[in-house]
Amino acid sequence: MEKVAPLGKEAMQFNLANVCEEARGCQLAVTAQGWITEESVKKFNERASGLPSGATIILNSDGGDLQSGIALGNAIRAKRLNSRIGTIQSNENKTNPSFTIQAGRCLSACTLVFLGGVNRSLEPTDIIGSVSYTHLRAHETPEH
Repeated sequence: MEKVAPLGKEAMQFNLANVCEEARGCQLAVTAQGWITEESVKKFNERASGLPSGATIILNSDGGDLQSGIALGNAIRAKRLNSRIGTIQSNENKTNPSFTIQAGRCLSACTLVFLGGVNRSLEPTDIIGSVSYTHLRAHETPEH
């Protein structure tokens, strides 16, 4: 059975953006927003193929599939990218578009993606949170 985003949740989308920050100037980054699914790693690899090591992935996600989160974190580490929590906001300049980073959130499986970054950063206004993960074998049942 393919694991997809649940009803009301949009599957993770990846986009390239020229992100500008006062302290760091402008740099190309990949943004990742939405629910983590089995397709997330494939979509990430397609979008981030030309990014140099040291570039940043900006995460904003309520979580998703645990195994896919681990795989996406591994893919980020393999590309030697940094990770950051946040959302981006356009400067609305049509001739030279760029974006600034605003507060974001990274929950559940997203935390495993975040940990894949070589260098990781978040701001005091960002939200990061995890739940406990349990591995059950097919013949086991959870205790209540």
